[in-house]
Amino acid sequence: MEEKDIILINRILGGECTEELLKQLKQWIEADETNRKEFESYKRLWHSTHSKTPSAEKVAMARKKLLDHITRQQQAERHRRVRKIVAWSAAAVVALMVSVTAAYVHFTSPKEMPLAEVEAMEVKVPAMAATIMTADGETIDVENNVVSKTSDREKEKMAEQITEEDGLLDFSNLKAAVDTKTTVKIPQCGYYSLRLSDGTKVMLNSASELLFPTTFAGATRQVFLKGEAYFEVAHDAERKFMVSTSSGVDIVVHGTSFNVNAYDPKHVETTLVEGSVECRAKGETCAMLTPNQKICVHDDGSTSKVTEVDTYLYTAWKDGKFVFENESIELIMTRLSQWYGIDVKFDNEAVKHQKFTGILSRFSNPVDILKRIESTTVVEFFVKGNTIIVR
Repeated sequence: MEEKDIILINRILGGECTEELLKQLKQWIEADETNRKEFESYKRLWHSTHSKTPSAEKVAMARKKLLDHITRQQQAERHRRVRKIVAWSAAAVVALMVSVTAAYVHFTSPKEMPLAEVEAMEVKVPAMAATIMTADGETIDVENNVVSKTSDREKEKMAEQITEEDGLLDFSNLKAAVDTKTTVKIPQCGYYSLRLSDGTKVMLNSASELLFPTTFAGATRQVFLKGEAYFEVAHDAERKFMVSTSSGVDIVVHGTSFNVNAYDPKHVETTLVEGSVECRAKGETCAMLTPNQKICVHDDGSTSKVTEVDTYLYTAWKDGKFVFENESIELIMTRLSQWYGIDVKFDNEAVKHQKFTGILSRFSNPVDILKRIESTTVVEFFVKGNTIIVR
């Protein structure tokens, strides 16, 4: 294989498939059986190396080693004609580079494995964990009832005022200006409960955050939610409590218990446990809920039908459980992805609609949960690195 042949093949495999180039390739392949075999071999190597790109550092190291090798070969054969040396060197560089790259990708890429052959996935261990962010951008980390130490005096002073006991971060004693706002962020596979200045309790789910004023002022106690949270609102007949989301959906109450799922800002789901809530979209009232009712409000202002539900299905997460009742595999995988931070790929669209019923621990490894699901459904799971493939 000469240099011009390699250039021709690279152009075609790279997408430059003009009629003239294809004609040249066809003539070259048909000229000799060896050409055909070399082309098939080269094509396989090309596709194996272009399915996933290795790191630039690894490629650079491989290229240096190959060029050193070629230099030594050129010196050893310096009495051969210059044109043949150049052609052989170029071909060797390309072929060896492809081979090294293919080997690197093969040995470093995670392999797809049937679920039965996997003992556990490497995911974060579920834990009470949160990051407190002040209005000026300072952060304080909290994990498993321990507030991180800091040499910053202002941060230390704030940390001392935030009482932590039995998994509850109490902000009711925090002394700050009325207009000061605080954000609490929960990492993947984490959770934490808060007590706000008015006595309202909030439990935040994985990958969620709550922005709230250090001290509520005015006629409305307003907080801003991303993700999912369960609220137990302290009663105040004079001041309503409002949970706002990025899509313009607001939930307004005076004193009640309810769950808000806003992981997808385009579809905010509210489930009422006690009391009553008013759901608003873009400032307009769209529904009033009574206990054991659920509604989904969309970002365009439309809503689903208000339905009677078993609220435990939507609030069991705060008790450390996944509770599914005739739930679709698609939604179950969404919940697992939100909690564990794993990726999900469906190779079979039909299995999205398969149903599963069961109560599972959120503190289990995802492999154990998937094995339970696989044992009672026609769904098959495969693991590849941090990705679950569903078939």
